[in-house]
Amino acid sequence: MDLIHYAMVGGMPVNELPDEHVDRFKEWFEKLAPEIKACYHEPNLQNVLDTHTNKLYEWAPEYYLQKTGRNIPDSEAKAIIRTAFICLTKIDQSRAVRNRMTLKEIVNILRKPQF
Repeated sequence: MDLIHYAMVGGMPVNELPDEHVDRFKEWFEKLAPEIKACYHEPNLQNVLDTHTNKLYEWAPEYYLQKTGRNIPDSEAKAIIRTAFICLTKIDQSRAVRNRMTLKEIVNILRKPQF
């Protein structure tokens, strides 16, 4: 991965890019929706996963529409993603750690009446 793509995933701030990449990054960034731009509030290596997760959360309804041709309410899409991430995380000694679940288990939870 080169530096500009590292910045695009939220791994480094634009002011740390080599000069020849700054304009390209800014042009790309300006095309993003405001709610996606907000995901880049603190770019660094530790926040790459957070940035990606936040973008997924904000883009969910549009992504679903592109893939299926059907609309899903924003609140419902976000509830599904929130529930899936809760399923994949557990608290162990005050730390969030990975919780192993199968896709089938998560789907069964999502099929409950609140969804």
